[in-house]
Amino acid sequence: MEENKDYNPSQYEDDDRMEAPKSAKSIRGYQTIIVILAVILAALSILYFNIHRQQQEEYDLLLVDRDSIKSNLSHLMEDFDNLQISNDSISQSLGLERSRADSLMERLTKELRGATPRSRSTRRRSEPCGRSCAAICVRSIRSIRSTRT
Repeated sequence: MEENKDYNPSQYEDDDRMEAPKSAKSIRGYQTIIVILAVILAALSILYFNIHRQQQEEYDLLLVDRDSIKSNLSHLMEDFDNLQISNDSISQSLGLERSRADSLMERLTKELRGATPRSRSTRRRSEPCGRSCAAICVRSIRSIRSTRT
């Protein structure tokens, strides 16, 4: 019992009282940190889902725009193909008209250079009228030829 002589229970009881509030404070601090982290996590989750929803809406709008652009592009390609066909047919008809104009020009030059005396006399009588008609033909043929180049 002599060993217990130095034992003072009040001294140890005070230490227990001091430790209990310290552990309660640390538990309360951990609880506060956990609540703050939970609030931050909830805020970040809400922010993420809002951003994800907006991106999904924008993606849906982009899909609609992409489909309309593809449709417009296909219509433009069809129009271009039709235009190419129209240009080919116009070029073909223009080529036929040019060849016809060339043959008329050759015929006109042959008639104006007539070798027989009879055709020369006929040409002298109808020369004023023939010259004006020939001038008109030559101008129209030259205008057709100038469109070729």
